[in-house]
Amino acid sequence: MDLRVLGCPDRFESLCKLLLLSEYPTIQTVDGRPGDEGKDCFLGTFHDSCVVFQIKYFERLASTQRRQVEASLGTASKSKPTKWILLIPLEFTKHDWKWFGELGKKYRPIELEVWQAPKIANLVLDKKNEGLKERFPELYPTSIIVERTVVETIERMGLQAREITDSLLDRISGRTSARKNCRSWSENHGPDS
Repeated sequence: MDLRVLGCPDRFESLCKLLLLSEYPTIQTVDGRPGDEGKDCFLGTFHDSCVVFQIKYFERLASTQRRQVEASLGTASKSKPTKWILLIPLEFTKHDWKWFGELGKKYRPIELEVWQAPKIANLVLDKKNEGLKERFPELYPTSIIVERTVVETIERMGLQAREITDSLLDRISGRTSARKNCRSWSENHGPDS
């Protein structure tokens, strides 16, 4: 899933905030327009955040974007969070991982984590986040929707088939029991009794 189909930072940020709210119901969000002090979302209080989430929408991760990430981390580090999590619509290269590892050493003891495109896409596709389909239809290609619908239909049909089979078996076993009871009665109360 290419999260860049969202086309703009605001839509990506909105998606990420909704996913974060699904994962962490007590999370707080920040409107970054007047400046967010390096926090798009946080756990705790604004000035005493234990976990800070920074959402960055980049088409690529070059030196300019890395400086933006580090500036956000530097600002957020002033509130001394224990963990800082970056959310981006990309997947790190080996060079990005090296850079991020160095960044982690520089900002110790803050634990750094990154949620890349695959992790975010996995959350988007999680059944608990199905409501996102209406808000972000561009993330759900027809093939995914068709596949989900087919699987759900088969599951429902399987359940219905089992119920019908169980019902028929009950009827058959009920009739058999009724026949046995009739035979037994007629044997005991028949014309020769």
